[in-house]
Amino acid sequence: MSAALEYAGALRGVVTRDLRIFVSYRARTFTQLAGLVLTMTIFYFVSQLVDVQQFRTSEEYFAFVVAGLLIMLILQSAAAAPAALRQELVAGTFERSLVSPMGPLVGIVGLMLFPIAFACLIACAGFLIAAAIFNLQVEWATAPLAVPAALLSAGAFAAIAVLVLAAVVMFKQSPGITWIVTLMALTGGVYFPVALLPGWISWVSEVQPFTPAVDLLRQLLLGTTAGDPAMTALLKLAGFFVVLTPLSFLVLHAAIQSGRRRGTILEF
Repeated sequence: MSAALEYAGALRGVVTRDLRIFVSYRARTFTQLAGLVLTMTIFYFVSQLVDVQQFRTSEEYFAFVVAGLLIMLILQSAAAAPAALRQELVAGTFERSLVSPMGPLVGIVGLMLFPIAFACLIACAGFLIAAAIFNLQVEWATAPLAVPAALLSAGAFAAIAVLVLAAVVMFKQSPGITWIVTLMALTGGVYFPVALLPGWISWVSEVQPFTPAVDLLRQLLLGTTAGDPAMTALLKLAGFFVVLTPLSFLVLHAAIQSGRRRGTILEF
């Protein structure tokens, strides 16, 4: 129990440091929220042009895409960790985690905690703004359940980011994280239903956690019935989390040990 408290204290220290750095840039919160509102405004007017079989009204498409954009924020926040790790290596501040009693594994994973927590907060604020300004129709009875669902989604996305972090430790570069995020977004149903994907690529929507995350959150927040039922989406998302999390930690641990043996862990 004492060991768990020590690790929790170490992670809290990493989050506190990241929070202090973040708030030192005073306009960052406003600019990120303003950027989200601007993006929703663009899609609000784009939705007025939508007249397809999948959506009965333009409001249905707007609600569809807003849910995708909000979960996209969480995916992008987890994907930012590899760049943060490389910045630590370049600045020489990663040594603190390496020599810490908590070890580099905790220090590396801790880099994701604040960005994910802040992304969840911005996503909640964006959802409320969409309801207030754009008259987004909300299922308030089930909307609170979206919070734990979003955290589970963040955990599944974070597991993928940990695999990329392992590559940064090994090769000192972030191998294609941008295109990974883009591919997951396009095939996961952010901007259009996955049913519209051509057959040769539609299988990608079934082998990544973004699709069940969006399906689940859309049903909890908006009451939509597109995609898998809520319980099926939840089980898929939990399956991704349970399988990917221990695997990604093992790969990251192996990368750290390899870097130590070769004496390259602090190189950049």
